[in-house]
Order: sequence, then C-alpha cells, then structure tokens
Amino acid sequence: MQLEGTEILGKSVRIIFSTLGVCIFFAIGYMLLPLFAYFIRDWRMLLLALTVPGLFCIPLWWIIPESPRWLISQGRYKEAEAIIRKAAKMNGVSAPADLFDTVEMQDSKPQQQQKAILLDLFRTRNIATITIMSLLLWFFTSIGYFGLSLSTPNWHGNAYLNCFLSAVIEVPAYVIAWLLLRFLPRRYSLSGTLFLGGGVVLFIQLVPADFNILSVCLVMLGKFGITAAFSMLYVYNVELYPTLVRNMAVGATSTASRLGSIIAPYFVYLGAYDRFLPYILMGSLTVLIGILTLFLPESYGSPLPESFEQMLKVKWEIQVGVCSHSFQTQQNCSSLKGRRGFEKELNQGKHLGHRRCKERVRFHLGSAKAFRGREGKSCLSERLSSSLSPQWNLVCDNDWKGPFSTSLFFVGVLLGSFVSGQLSDKFGRKNVLFATLAMQTGFSFIQVFSTSWEMFSVFFLLVGMGQISNYVAAFVLGTKVLLGTACTEILGKSIRVLFCTLGVCIFYAFGYMLLPLFAYFIRDWRMLLLALTLPGLLCIPLWWVIPESPRWLISQGRFQEAEDIIRKAAKTNGITAPDVIFDPSELQDTNSQKQQTYTILDLMRTRNILTITIMSVVIWMIISVGYFGLSLDTPNLHGDVYLNCFLSAVIEVPAYIISWLLLRNLPRRYSMAAALFLGGCVLLFIQLVPSYLRTLSILLVMLGKFGITSAFSIVYVYTAELYPTVVRNMGVGASSMASRLGSILSPYFVYLGAYDRFLPYILMGSLTVLSGILTLFLPESYGMPLPDTIEQMLLVKGLEYRPASSSTRDSKAEEENPEIFKSTAF
Repeated sequence: MQLEGTEILGKSVRIIFSTLGVCIFFAIGYMLLPLFAYFIRDWRMLLLALTVPGLFCIPLWWIIPESPRWLISQGRYKEAEAIIRKAAKMNGVSAPADLFDTVEMQDSKPQQQQKAILLDLFRTRNIATITIMSLLLWFFTSIGYFGLSLSTPNWHGNAYLNCFLSAVIEVPAYVIAWLLLRFLPRRYSLSGTLFLGGGVVLFIQLVPADFNILSVCLVMLGKFGITAAFSMLYVYNVELYPTLVRNMAVGATSTASRLGSIIAPYFVYLGAYDRFLPYILMGSLTVLIGILTLFLPESYGSPLPESFEQMLKVKWEIQVGVCSHSFQTQQNCSSLKGRRGFEKELNQGKHLGHRRCKERVRFHLGSAKAFRGREGKSCLSERLSSSLSPQWNLVCDNDWKGPFSTSLFFVGVLLGSFVSGQLSDKFGRKNVLFATLAMQTGFSFIQVFSTSWEMFSVFFLLVGMGQISNYVAAFVLGTKVLLGTACTEILGKSIRVLFCTLGVCIFYAFGYMLLPLFAYFIRDWRMLLLALTLPGLLCIPLWWVIPESPRWLISQGRFQEAEDIIRKAAKTNGITAPDVIFDPSELQDTNSQKQQTYTILDLMRTRNILTITIMSVVIWMIISVGYFGLSLDTPNLHGDVYLNCFLSAVIEVPAYIISWLLLRNLPRRYSMAAALFLGGCVLLFIQLVPSYLRTLSILLVMLGKFGITSAFSIVYVYTAELYPTVVRNMGVGASSMASRLGSILSPYFVYLGAYDRFLPYILMGSLTVLSGILTLFLPESYGMPLPDTIEQMLLVKGLEYRPASSSTRDSKAEEENPEIFKSTAF
C-alpha cells in the first residue's frame, strides 16, 4: 500500500499521503485500541472487534489502480496509459496525445525481460551501501518505536490512559514529519528527529524517581521523535531505490524492521533488572543511527530513479579494516544462581515495585559464585574472600553492571576489529601481534589496581581491544603462540588444519580448564586477575622465534625477505628449496599490482563474494551466541559451579579432536553442518527432560556445547579457505566482527532464563539449526588450494553467476611453490 501510493501520486501529494494520509489514520486506529480494550475485557471479543474492520477493504479492489510505474517496467504500456488518462480526466487535466516516447519504449524493450532478485540490492557498491545502512536504520528505529510502545504499561499511572497518550502523541509527530519532508532536506530531518528521540530517552535516567510525571513526559517526547523518524523513513527509503528493485528494497528493509520489532519486547523485559536499562540501550542505538543517517544521499527535490545508474550516491563510503578473532579466555564467570527463586518472587510480588521484593540476577567478575541481594543488601559467599559484587555493591539495583561489564569487554573486541585488520595489513602481522599482546597484558595488569567499577570496566574494554587485535596477526600469521587460531599464510594445507584444531584449540581448552582451578584456590579477585595476566610475559621471547608472514611480505613486494624465511624453513624441515622460488615474470606482475589497496567494500565487489560474506556473518554470529551463551550459562547448571565450569572446558578437548578429524577427512560443509545440527537439536531436546533428571540435563548441555564448539573450531579454517589472499584478513575479520556482536548479546540470552528456564536453550538451539541449514549452501573448499584473487573464489552452491573473464583456476591454482608450502612447518 505504501509503495503503490508513492508510485501513483506526485511528489507533493506523495508526502501528504505517506505522512498524513496513512500515518494519521494509523494513529487514530491506535487511539481506538485502548478504548476498545477498556470496554471489551474479553480477549476473544476484543480480537474479533479488531478483526472485522478488515472486511471494509474488500470494495477497494475496484477503486485502487495498479502502479503505472510498475506496469511500464513490465512493458505493459497500454494499461499504464489507460490509468494515467483516467486519472488526468478525474483531475481535469488534458493528457497529451502521446504519453510515451517511441524511442523511449524501444530502449525499454531489452530491459523488459530483466527480472530483479534480492542480490540486485547489492549489485553495485553504492546500492549495497545504501541497503546495509537502510537495514540498520529500519532495524534500530523499529526497536525504539515498538520498545517505547510496548513499555507503556510500565509507566506511572493508568495503563489504558498511557496507551491512549502514546497514540495521541503520534498525531503531532506525523504532522511535523510532513512539514519537515515538505520544506527541509530528508537527511537532516530524519537525523534531527532521531537525535531528539534518542537524546531524550537517554536523559530519562537522570530524572529523580519522585518525578513520575516528568519521566512520562520525556518518554512521550522520545516517542514523538522516533515516531516522526519512522514516518519519514518510509518516504525517504522509497525515494532512494530505482523502480526495478523498489518493492524488493522496501520489503527487505521492512523485514529488518520486523526483526527489530521481534527483539523489542526483550528490550522492555530488561527493565526487570534495571528500569533505566531499556531506555539507555534504545536511546544509544537511536542516536547511533541518527549519525548513520547523515551519510545517506539526499533525495529532497530529486525525481524517483528508474535505473541503478540514476541512483543518488552515498555521501561517504565507509572504508575500515576488520580482523579475525578466536575464543576468549574467560576472566569472569557469569551466574544466574537461584533462578527458580527469582521466578517464585516474581509471581508473589506482582503488585510490588521494582526495587522491592524481586530477587535479582548478577554477574560476578573474577568469581564463579552467585550472590543474592534484597533491599540493597548483599550476602558474601563463604567460598570467596574478595569479590567485585560486594566490594562495589553490584547487587540489587546495581546488578546490571556485572553483565554490562562482560558486554563492554566484547564491545572492546568489536572496536578492535574495526582497526586491527588494516593495522596488520599495513605494518605486518608480527609487529601488530606483539604490540597488541603488550597492550592486552599491560591494561590487564593495570586493571588489577582498579578502585571503582567504572575504572575496571574501562580497562576491561581496552583489554578486549588488545585481545582481538593480537588475534588479527595470529590468525593470518599461523604461529604457535597460544593466542593464534589458524595458519592460513605460513603453513601448508595439512599442517594448517592440524594447527587450527589441535595446536591452538587444545591449548585454549587447557587454559579454560585452569580457570576454575585458579578461581577455586585464589579467592581474591585481584590476585586471580594478576595470575591470569602474568602468563602474557612468557610471549616476549617468541619475538625472536616467530617469522613474518611470507605471503604478507610478497604482497608488499619484499621478495628477498620472503625468500629468506622460506629457505630457512625448508632447511629446518630437511627440504631442498629450488634455486628460483619466485618466477621473474610473476614478480613483475606482482609489482604492477602491489599498489592496489583493498577495503571492506571489496567484500561486496561480486555477487559471489557478497553472498559468501553475508552467509559467513550470519553463521559466525549465531555460533558465537550459542558458544558464549552455553559457556556463561554453566553456573546455572545443577551442582558445584567450579565443577560445571571445569566440565564445560573439558568437553571442548574431544570437540577439537573430532573437528580436526572431520577437517582432515571429510568435506567442510557437511562437517560443520552436522556439528551445528547436533548442537542445536540437543539444546532443543533439553525442554523435554523432566526437572528431576538434572544429570541428564547437564549431559545434554555438555553435548550441545560439544557440537557448537566443534563448529566454532571448523568455521575458522573454513572461512579462511573461502576468501582470497587479497581480502582474507578483512573477510575473516568481518565474520569475526559479527561473532563479537553475538558475544555481546549472549549474556542477555542467558538472562532470559529468568523468565523461562528453557527459553535460552530454545532460542540458541533454533538459531544453531538454522545456521546449520545455511552452511549447506556455502561452497566446498576441501582439497582446494587457497584462492589468491577474488576471481579464483569458489562459487556458492545453488546460485548461478556470470563467470568473470579473468577467472584463472588452472594449473596456477596451486599455492605458490607447493612443495615448500605443503611440506614446511615453521
């Protein structure tokens, strides 16, 4: 309806239709909702009363015409002309004798057969950038709008009146949106309303608890800003896309909006832990997308584009490097102990305020023992002599700070992902590896002397940045340092798989097992953090052992240094290197290309690499949610919390061994899909286990962790093998960035267990099975050489692509100097 009205109506009427015509009537219907609910208390009758008006739309079939623009794009000129002439006659306008130019129709005929598909939204860098930015805008605007709408029953006063006021405030919002769209540029209008809505919502936390009316007014003002933005977003988004894909683009962004509306209720639920937390999150996200809006093109006063070439250009294209990342060494244990008691008190305290009888859930950094607080009091566990929670009063109304600190660590990891990729590409893997190792160890040491929760959290964020940054170089470099994950550029194919799964991951599991042992014997959190920090000093001597990546040196034109490293490695392994390692003509070709630089937008250069990137991002994010969600959930299992944490680490050892065997002998796609199906199905099965069979529940959780851990190990090798050398670090980094988003969300998946103890397992299990299905569409890299260029990449299964003219997967497809790289271990 929105799309058809936009394409049929002229520019001035289009704005009135979108803002006043549709939205005002929506607001009126919204206002009727609380009135209906107030007088009709039976939900069946209420639902029936809200459904019957839909029947009044049936006669509109004979009134509303088809979109002439769409008919023209399909070559149906006669029908389009008839509709236009009828409209002209109704408006008292004389239509010209020839509505369509003959030459124009002739030029359009070759394009009539062209069918648009979803991937056309990523055909060019410009439309791909607009699509990604639009998806984010719709997603976060939807979270803010529906989050504030759904939170109305939680406001002070009558729920029906609050809902009615929430609807009434939309009327002036739509009027203001219409005026802004009519007289001011789209970008600044949309950005201004988002800044207003987000800024006001952030300000709510500063209002004293006694000023209830002021809080409600601020929420209404925030709803005003976000509603105005939502209204303008429909018009703005339609004007950015050409006719051929306009409907598809609006559908894609609307899907993102629906995802935001699905998540919105959980933002509201976070108010059970801190009543300001939903507003802080929604306000921050709204301000963030307000900034993002400023980079979209300006469509004010411009005609609707008909083709991709006519689209307006993005004001600024983001060019950032991202890096890879592996598992985190947990320096904290999350706890949801006493969850059943929490549910019981929720039921008993339904008429009590937020700060009274609800038993709260806390995370305790540096310990694995839960605390319970009531009326601002905390109870120190007998097992701990020093914990962050009682020391800084992270209980009751402050218990949200624990998981927030955990998320801040992962936010640091995410921020590090944005910069470390290009640092390692520019300065070398080895230099960045050791510089960021020093950063991680140094800030972790300073963290020991934290005097407040704020200081601790800031340094925790910096530790996360350093931790992910040293993984950038370690992933691509392929060293034997504990913080490495894969060996994509130094080691040969068989050793690469062995190093990834057993060399790194097994040692990670050993470190993971030591964590609960350290925590059990070292009860002071400062001493525990110090004990976890000092091993970083053991990496210093490795500077004289680990070489630079020969592939990186070659990409920089430093062929002599690369040759020296290869000859030294060959000598160490008892292999005779050939006299000429690099062909002179190959060196000349490389020299002519070495000045070429790549950005993150090169991951969207072709449909194939774009599809692989999108699928990889989704898979990494879901696996990360499952892995960290299960890891953080171990204290909630029946039995001793230290033992559960230890078992959660132990189960990873066979998982890594199995993943190594799978990578060594079976195709990548089926191996990873099977591991994901195993982990996801087992988690879904947990809800069927009777509550008294606690041991069986623990075994199933461990089996689910086994499957997801295996998949997490495989995905590092698999993703690295899919991307070519020129963007491998960036491609794996983009996936890792998605993984960090998953890790940021994972603590809140665990928190959902406060409402239903099976809900986290149902969500994580369903998403894991979904990612397993998605994996089956990725190309198979088993037995294939690493691609060096984008044209050499394997093609996604089930999709047809036009082959690039420069594709060269021939005898030169083998890795450079295969005898050296296949047989040499550094």
